[in-house]
Amino acid sequence: MGPHRPRSHAADRVRRARRRALRRADPAELSRDGRGRVPHRDRRARGGGDQGAAEEGPRARGPRVQRGARVRARSRAAHRGRAHERRIERRVLARVAWLRADARTDRAAVRRREGQRSAAHRRGARQARTPVKASDVVPLHLADVTYPDGHPLAGEDGPVLGFAIRHPDGVVLVDTGIGEGNAWIDEHYRPRRRDVREALRASGLAPESVATIVNTHLHFDHCGQNRAFAGVPIVVQRAERELARREGQPFVEWLEFPGARYELVEGDREVAPGVSVLATPGHTAGHQSVVVRTDDGLMLIVGQAAQDARVFATGEADQSVKRLRALEAERIHFSHDRAVLRRRAPVARA
Repeated sequence: MGPHRPRSHAADRVRRARRRALRRADPAELSRDGRGRVPHRDRRARGGGDQGAAEEGPRARGPRVQRGARVRARSRAAHRGRAHERRIERRVLARVAWLRADARTDRAAVRRREGQRSAAHRRGARQARTPVKASDVVPLHLADVTYPDGHPLAGEDGPVLGFAIRHPDGVVLVDTGIGEGNAWIDEHYRPRRRDVREALRASGLAPESVATIVNTHLHFDHCGQNRAFAGVPIVVQRAERELARREGQPFVEWLEFPGARYELVEGDREVAPGVSVLATPGHTAGHQSVVVRTDDGLMLIVGQAAQDARVFATGEADQSVKRLRALEAERIHFSHDRAVLRRRAPVARA
């Protein structure tokens, strides 16, 4: 609403005419209230006595005075009306602001109930799902072995690799290499082993930072140093754990030790944000591989679902290898091959 306008020149002329009419009027013709106002036409009609005498006086200027009075009355009423409208406007705006705030609160409650998130929350969730960089997947050279007679690679030497995944929640260690003190393994495989804790330190990782261990399977060259991490959860497929118990491994002391804490899973499972195990039976009934979601794409630790990179890329594939190939990971690591496969970039056609 706009401000109250000042009185116009026409109103001043009406006021002056009223004063002249009052000076010319006889005092007896004025109203009884003594305020010196020219009685309104309606008041003279309703009243009697002195008001009736006022009708006998000059009336030439009466209507003009009355019109001026009506103008002033309308002006005062308009001013009061504008103030009232301003008060109403303030109340309405306050009510609208309250309703908007209440609506925002209701929408937030609905999002919480339905599991929805704002754009900022979704961005934060995406960052939380990809906390690992490609360089955070660190291969660890844990041993070399000579394959015995009867093995497909008899007489050849081969590496034994583990992997450390740097993670905000703690290091995820995939396989722990070969343990010590087993005469049968020393005789048949002649291992040149390396302590897994030393390998971690050489890569700039503290052994105490290991939060989770993943055994791709429970053969001696993949779980031999689990006992170095007593109390740390060891993620294994339930089928693999039951198979190891039935077969009665000759290195049972490497599996059963004080503080051993196995977490048995069935099928695929996320073991840390962005780090998951995939059930890939074949080499053993409970074999599992590891997929790491990084800022550079998927990193795949095949384990021994395929012996090496050549077999994985070109060899005859079982269902597990087909599944791993379909992931189209950016980098693919193997437990017994230092080679790392990289996904080819698509060739642009002219």
